Amino acid sequence: MNSIKIERLQKEILHIVNIAFQGEIADSRLFGVEFTHAKLASDLGVLKLFFHCLDNEIPQEKIIGLLNRSSGFIKNQIAGAHIMRFIPQIIFEFDDTAQRVERIEQILQSIAYEKRNNEDYYGDDDFETDIQQEDLEDYSSEDDQYDQHEEDYEFGFDDEKIPDDELDDDIFSDEDDDD
Repeated sequence: MNSIKIERLQKEILHIVNIAFQGEIADSRLFGVEFTHAKLASDLGVLKLFFHCLDNEIPQEKIIGLLNRSSGFIKNQIAGAHIMRFIPQIIFEFDDTAQRVERIEQILQSIAYEKRNNEDYYGDDDFETDIQQEDLEDYSSEDDQYDQHEEDYEFGFDDEKIPDDELDDDIFSDEDDDD
């Protein structure tokens, strides 16, 4: 089947299932479940629904069991949308992306903490101060040179000044006055 059509069906199924779980689900333990991704097999026979739970009090295995019991409800919602001729078998998988992101953030924070507390990482601070002072001295000497020569140039150009009596008056005359 065309991959574009499968992607469109996956998005539509995900939308349908999330809307169904927002208000129509009978089991209150599933109110914190949110579906993050839907993946259809190429033959449209199997649908994997990835979810995460906003309420971490219920174990994942119990949530998967509750979702398996509600798969008939999900199949009815998909069938009611009339987007597929055959309703696929549904498999639920826990999406651990949020936990992986949290773990990566913890690792990055610990690395940043170690960098801040490790003086050997930053090296000699006097070196940075010396460079900054040298840079300031270089800039100040360039500015002084510019100020001294600024009066020699008109409009800031490096060309020589042309005396007013050498300007060609013909370039300022109107040649199109014959009309």
